[in-house]
Amino acid sequence: MSEPSPPASSGAPAAQALFDSPLAHAVAAAGVGLWEVDLETGREWWNDTTLAMYGLPAGSVAPTRAEWRERFVHPDDLARLRATAEEFERTGGAYAAEYRIRRAGSGEVRWLVSRSAFTLGQRGRVLGVTLDVTDRHSAERRARQAEAQLGHAARQVGFGFGLREPGGERGEWSPELKQLWGLAPDAPTPQRDEIFAFIVPGDRERVRQRLYTPIEPGGLSEYSFDVLRVDDGQRRTLTTRAYTEYDDEGRPGRTFFAVIDTTELLAREREIAELLDVQQMAAEAAGIGTWDRDALTGVDRWSPECARILGEPEDAPPLSREAYLALVHDDDRAHVRSVWARADGGDVPLDFEFRFVRRDGQVRWVRSRGRVELDASGRVVRRRGVIFDITERRQAEAERHARELAERSNAAKTEFLSRMSHELRTPLNAVLGFAQLMTLDSADPLSPRQRERLGHVQTAGWHLLALVNDVLDLARIEARKAPMQPEAVALSAAVTECIAMIAPKAGEAGVAVHWEGPALEPHEVWADPTRLRQLLLNLLSNGVKYNRRGGWVRVGAQRRDGMAVVSVRDSGLGIAAARVDQLFQPFSRAGREASGIEGTGLGLALVKLLVEQMGGAVEVDSTEGAGSEFRLVLPLPPGLGGLPVPVTPWPLE
Repeated sequence: MSEPSPPASSGAPAAQALFDSPLAHAVAAAGVGLWEVDLETGREWWNDTTLAMYGLPAGSVAPTRAEWRERFVHPDDLARLRATAEEFERTGGAYAAEYRIRRAGSGEVRWLVSRSAFTLGQRGRVLGVTLDVTDRHSAERRARQAEAQLGHAARQVGFGFGLREPGGERGEWSPELKQLWGLAPDAPTPQRDEIFAFIVPGDRERVRQRLYTPIEPGGLSEYSFDVLRVDDGQRRTLTTRAYTEYDDEGRPGRTFFAVIDTTELLAREREIAELLDVQQMAAEAAGIGTWDRDALTGVDRWSPECARILGEPEDAPPLSREAYLALVHDDDRAHVRSVWARADGGDVPLDFEFRFVRRDGQVRWVRSRGRVELDASGRVVRRRGVIFDITERRQAEAERHARELAERSNAAKTEFLSRMSHELRTPLNAVLGFAQLMTLDSADPLSPRQRERLGHVQTAGWHLLALVNDVLDLARIEARKAPMQPEAVALSAAVTECIAMIAPKAGEAGVAVHWEGPALEPHEVWADPTRLRQLLLNLLSNGVKYNRRGGWVRVGAQRRDGMAVVSVRDSGLGIAAARVDQLFQPFSRAGREASGIEGTGLGLALVKLLVEQMGGAVEVDSTEGAGSEFRLVLPLPPGLGGLPVPVTPWPLE
């Protein structure tokens, strides 16, 4: 139905033969409505197809023009139809109109297209056809909506799309794609060779090769490159994916592509990669290996550091659970199985220590920490964690434990010796006192034989008293209960005094003792005066006792690295190299126990403790049969190249 029809009336059409022709039936069967208008009489006829388009029963009388306008034509299209009809009647040209109607009964809106022309040779008659194009309009509307949605998504996500015709020179870009390059949305699509001006120089040749390389059937071309935006010159990274259509005969057609701005994404990926590199380097620097076991796929992964910790080649594949367990120390295997079982049940985290026996036989302590991931049904899907070598820590703990035991044992020993020394010295002093009284008793004098025997008692008593005093002194020094008050001590005076004290014994032994004179200025050391003399007397006494008749002992001094070094050399018996390490152990006489030379074996132990508590050290060089040299390394007084400030006195505990 179309606007040029006059008010319709019932009756046969003037072109009845045309309506009844086989061609008309074929057209109607194809869904095309036929209608005819006699402009002179105003009569109008519709075929059943046209009637059906309007929701009217077959054989119905066509509506009048007023009825048609009021009942069927959409109000928004009425003015346009009227203008089109007037133009048709005025010019006599072909009539074509597209409009909406509302169907009878349901009110459904349908889109129709009517075309008509004056009947050949009859100016007063109009013959027309009508098509229902509602489905086409719906498809177009959906296409427009999809295009709008795609454009909206492209703007939100930051991607554009386009195509190139076969040959690649002509193409079309979406507005969003143009904006990615900094072009206006309505700017013309650049030719293929024009885009290289926007690509950074370092990427141009690579992009050119990709653009001019055909994409194989079913293939996909994907690459990234940097551009300088046309509008603001900002550098951005674009990633493109393209494919080419091929016809049934294998000829290439259009190439379609999508482009996305991946500047921030790639920057984030680089940051993540750098962070992972830093974490990996930190893990390697810390000696931490990582491992991952996928229980569903059976794929295991571990880092090279993990392999190294377990003594495997860095490029070796991860050990299976069975192979791993076989290398666990026999004493720890049951514990590892137990932790695994409980962790797989979700009861405990993976955190345990055990010994691992490397393939070369080396036993290492390792600690494994991780977690087990379970799905909703409680099934293990993944195990992941870290492992690190704790052998040194375990050894340090064992050494610390042994040291603590030794210190406790030593403290108990020191306490025992201190108590016993006090208990022994009291009756011993009584014994010596009574022996002395007996030798002085003139009222009841001793016989020569008795006096000789009592002399042996006194000698043994004095030796035992010296031993008790040394033990008590050693215990007090070890417990840091011996008072010390360091000060600047004149070295020459201290040495001279000690030589004078040892001179009688040296004379009896036929040993010459010499003070060579220090090369130090101003001839002072920083030490406790009493303890310094005790050190010198111990060394001088040993030099005399373990010497030979006609031998010598020489004392010297020099500077060394801001310290004073006092040496005591002798021409005596010397010490075997294998026994030098025993010299400073309490009660050890380095193999001279059966020599008949008196001694307690505590002198050098006292020397070592005292000199170390005064901030120094003791050194020794000895050759068996050729003599020994002991060196006391002591601080210099403050302000004389030694300590920067005075040493705080040892506390009296």
